Amino acid sequence: ETYWVRDKITAIVRFPTDAEAGLTMNGKKVPEDSVGRKVIDAANKVTQFDYVGIPLSEGKNTLEFVYGKHGEAPVSETVNVYLAGRISSVVTDFNPKILFADGKTEPEIVLKPLDAAGIPMPEGSFITLTMDRGRFVSPDANPQRDGYQARIHNGEARVKISAEFSPVTRELGVIAGNYSRMVKLEFLPFLRDWIVAGYGEGTATYSINKANQYGDVEGDPDGFSASGRLAFFAKGTIFGCYLVTAAYDSNPPPNEDKLFQELQPDKVFPVYGDSSVQKYDAETSDGKFIKIEKNKSYAMYGDYDTNFSETELTRYNRSFTGAKVGLDGCFFGLDGFWSRTNQSMIKDEIRGNGTSGYYYLSRTSIVENSDKISIEVRSADDPSIVLKTTVLSRYSDYWINVVQQRFGGQPHLHRRGLRGGGKHREIRCLRRQTEDQAVQGRPRDRRNRHTGADSSSR
Repeated sequence: ETYWVRDKITAIVRFPTDAEAGLTMNGKKVPEDSVGRKVIDAANKVTQFDYVGIPLSEGKNTLEFVYGKHGEAPVSETVNVYLAGRISSVVTDFNPKILFADGKTEPEIVLKPLDAAGIPMPEGSFITLTMDRGRFVSPDANPQRDGYQARIHNGEARVKISAEFSPVTRELGVIAGNYSRMVKLEFLPFLRDWIVAGYGEGTATYSINKANQYGDVEGDPDGFSASGRLAFFAKGTIFGCYLVTAAYDSNPPPNEDKLFQELQPDKVFPVYGDSSVQKYDAETSDGKFIKIEKNKSYAMYGDYDTNFSETELTRYNRSFTGAKVGLDGCFFGLDGFWSRTNQSMIKDEIRGNGTSGYYYLSRTSIVENSDKISIEVRSADDPSIVLKTTVLSRYSDYWINVVQQRFGGQPHLHRRGLRGGGKHREIRCLRRQTEDQAVQGRPRDRRNRHTGADSSSR
């Protein structure tokens, strides 16, 4: 058996010179004018025919060669040749079977493109892959082509992708000829052993003060007083199926102008000297964090992004310190959050000027790490129609200075073609204002069609 990529093949047959021979394809005799070359070896009494341009049909093709001498039983040899048709499905498998977000395991994705008859793509073919987050660890099989290319070997393509540190869903795009499909890669919480780290310090005093000659009392007030600090981090599994992450700091550093703990890479440590990756398991601005996870459901308190970007009625994507819950069932899902904040969301839309920066913001008092920047390609006939949106990553795709109220793109954005003058930069960020309270929730079903409701009170 063999798999073929073209719709015609060449067959070379050898048989005794004094024998009669014939070649058939799917029961039909191959005409003699298909013989492109005849070679006769008189010394060994062997004849060779080279059949050129034998047509193949999609699916299984049976090539049979029969030869024999007069009065003797004929000899038959058969070869099955498979020609794949249009790709109609892609069978996906994972190694390991369940994807865990442990930050170490680089999963291997096995892709088997098949046609309607279940015939795989031919050996040496390429498929194009895309991924919305993370990266491909396996090298590109054909760097000369656009996009990441994976080579078909033994009917399947195998690629390794980067590890994930937190539960998330990636989308893997597969393009094979005219067929395309999106595959969801769901990383689940890694039920790890417990790790606990922390420290505490304290001072207790009891003061008795007497007035001096002038009648004044100096020092601490009389009586007992205490001061100190307690901080800890803990992460582990309870009841065999829940992952708990907790952190507490009784004296957190006061910083009302910053969310999350992400640091600008070249701001504090210009040179790291290794290939380490910084990740934060317990990001919080008020010293308290807890998160309980099971599969794709969770409940948490700390810093978070709302990520309400798929609702039908409106988009609501902000960063808060507060509580958030996500329930994912077999037939329904529910996301909700609560927060009390003195921040308001500001949205700037800036038309591209053909460069990667500088672009200036319209407001002051920007909260650090609350920015979200995207590039929109809009219709020339109707600018209100957004044709394409590209979400940029902080520090890797752009830099931002919240003090000087300006931002710009990194040099590699020029190579990606994201600096055109016909494109719009959209930046969303938070700024401090009077205190308000916000509550929002949304139900979601298994088809990813969301509805949402928003209510706020001051």
